[in-house]
Amino acid sequence: MSQINDLLQFLHQQIPLTKSLGLEIVSIDEKGARVRAPLEPNLNHLGGAFGGSLATMMILSGYILVYHSLLRRKLHAHVI
Repeated sequence: MSQINDLLQFLHQQIPLTKSLGLEIVSIDEKGARVRAPLEPNLNHLGGAFGGSLATMMILSGYILVYHSLLRRKLHAHVI
């Protein structure tokens, strides 16, 4: 669990949007990353989830998966 918390802190520092979205990392393993965010800060004008927030969450899931995989393998690289 500490690894997830450390990764989330890193994301909040390096990608401030993750904090604004309320991003949480639910789980992560070699097969995938599950993230979630509360609806409230991501509402659109119709009361649903803002498309930009949803798209950002999908992109961040991929970023988290790649970043975590590199950490597990002790490989040093910049993920862009």
